[in-house]
Amino acid sequence: MPFSSYTARGITATERHEELTDGVALLVIEFEPPHHSPDAPVLIFVAGWISLRTAWDPVILELASRYRVLYVESREKGTARVPSRSKIEFTLDRMADDVRDVVDGCIPEGTSFWLLGSSLGSTAILHHLSRPGREPDGVIVVAPNIRFDLPWWLWPFMRLAPAAFFAWLRPILKWYIHVRLDKTSEPEQVSRYAAYLDAADARRLKKNAWAIRHYSLLDRLPAITTPVTVIAGRSDLLHRLDEVEDMVSRLPSATLEVMESNRATHSAAAGRFMVDVIAKSRRRIGVKTSAPEGADAPAIPRPEDGP
Repeated sequence: MPFSSYTARGITATERHEELTDGVALLVIEFEPPHHSPDAPVLIFVAGWISLRTAWDPVILELASRYRVLYVESREKGTARVPSRSKIEFTLDRMADDVRDVVDGCIPEGTSFWLLGSSLGSTAILHHLSRPGREPDGVIVVAPNIRFDLPWWLWPFMRLAPAAFFAWLRPILKWYIHVRLDKTSEPEQVSRYAAYLDAADARRLKKNAWAIRHYSLLDRLPAITTPVTVIAGRSDLLHRLDEVEDMVSRLPSATLEVMESNRATHSAAAGRFMVDVIAKSRRRIGVKTSAPEGADAPAIPRPEDGP
């Protein structure tokens, strides 16, 4: 069962599609904890580029044990319902609009919420925050991309080759990932991205890659005044630590948490760190809750904790 690890902890999971202002409908998986404080924030988690939800299960399990979580799959994935017309965009500007649309469509006015994301999802969140709109209580992003430096030799394939050519290009992309990443310290990341490529929607991936090939978040960073916690992996070569550090230095209100690897940023420990960040923020601003949260909350039994 796809959600058996959640139901074992008393977490309910439901799937639906949220229609956006341009007609695209994104898959939203809603996780409801067994004991939900009515004054607790809702967490919106926007996944990374062509990623699979299962890669984030250890993190989402920790978050959903305390909070209502909306896991949002971005528009380049095969789970999105995309109208069959050529004007549908896959730019970062449009993906930032997607974040806005999900907030407006899923979070009632006056409801506390946080934005969380990874990789391309993180970049879309930060792009969204650089524009006027509803303000979240806080933001936690994992390995955000400040720019997308796609290799020049991919451009002709993205521009001229039909989507069906992706079947031939996939092994080359896997080889490129093997070359770029440290297979000794990040074997899980190598395997994870290979699985992402196997599951990717070729037509949407092509359009998305072409649309973001020259993108840079750099000039937008000073406009982001929301408190941001950034998580990075020291040995993650696809999301270089020096670039993430530079990004954090340009954000008006940001803190950096460095974990050892990409694997660590996808772990249960990373999920518990996020829970603690949210709880500490709420205590700092004096929010009184009807049930304990974060590190002070009673632990929800896990199957692996049994005798």
